[in-house]
Amino acid sequence: MGIRSTIPGTAVVVLNDSRTDIVLHLRDDWPMWSLPGGRPEFGESISQTVVRETREETGLDVAIQRLIGIYSDPDQWIFSYPDGNVSHAFAAAFECVVVSGTLMPNGDDSLDVKWFPLDALPGNLMPMHGAVIRDAVSHATGVIA
Repeated sequence: MGIRSTIPGTAVVVLNDSRTDIVLHLRDDWPMWSLPGGRPEFGESISQTVVRETREETGLDVAIQRLIGIYSDPDQWIFSYPDGNVSHAFAAAFECVVVSGTLMPNGDDSLDVKWFPLDALPGNLMPMHGAVIRDAVSHATGVIA
């Protein structure tokens, strides 16, 4: 059995100006599409994590617009990695807007990155991200799930 850990992290919702399309990236560790985001580095604020992770995974520089909520439901946010490690994530989800950059995968975290219409999300979307996207689109704030 692998290592069991609890990890703080971020989930970033980037919508286009008309709020009809969302940025997702194809993870390199699972064959699944995902919201940008990840773990903070030591000494980094959560807002710095949002900006850094989004830039690393998508090529886009973003500005935070609002906190959508905090997500940690064990039925959704405990998952196993291919190496056998198991994590329970606690993700702060933010809606952001693009301020600059060019959409492109970095090859280390992202194999691909695309804008998807909200009504045509990929079938292999990480399961826990569906609720975050629904909450973002509905303008929810202060969600604790």
